[in-house]
Amino acid sequence: MDSQKMKTPKLKNRKVHKTLKIIFDIFYVIMLLFFGLVVVLSIQNKLSGNAVRFGKYQLYAVEGGSMEPNIKKGSVIIISPTETENLRVGDVITFTSPSDNETVVTHRIVKINEGDEITFITRGDANNADDNDLLPANNILGKVHIAIPFIGFLMSFARTKEGLLTLIIIPGVLIIFFEILNLVKASRQLKRRKEDLLLAKLNENLIGTTTEGENKMT
Repeated sequence: MDSQKMKTPKLKNRKVHKTLKIIFDIFYVIMLLFFGLVVVLSIQNKLSGNAVRFGKYQLYAVEGGSMEPNIKKGSVIIISPTETENLRVGDVITFTSPSDNETVVTHRIVKINEGDEITFITRGDANNADDNDLLPANNILGKVHIAIPFIGFLMSFARTKEGLLTLIIIPGVLIIFFEILNLVKASRQLKRRKEDLLLAKLNENLIGTTTEGENKMT
């Protein structure tokens, strides 16, 4: 009974340890994939000079706070092209500024002007006034579907030399660190197996010696 009671906590500890290891390994892989994805997206963005594209979808990093609190500074937004007639007041859109084609803005539609040419009036959620320029439909890049907080900061950081090196070095250091841990663990297990084999042989020799002694006594 006592031996069974002693074995039960050990089995429970092994199960808990194994479960925690699986969880940690999954988290570790996810983090590596995440950092790798951020680096790839940042490099693609830097090389192309345009938004990162996945089929019809585009990714943009939000660098201003004009749409807070709904879209926070440092978020990444995912947009896709939308037909003009499908846009409604209240939709959040991304567009090139009518006064500067190099500037990309994400604001909300507050009014649609119907006529020979449809134009839009937009405003940032955090702003007290509408944007100065009427927005032609041709300037609209797409409608915002989702905003993911904080990843934009990482993408912006990864576009710098320091950021790119950091996001490459961190996963590299983690891989080396955990490989060293695995080697140490494997070495300990191998040593323990050798010790167990040696003890088993010694026990066999002792049992053999005892048996021979008993036969002689007989």
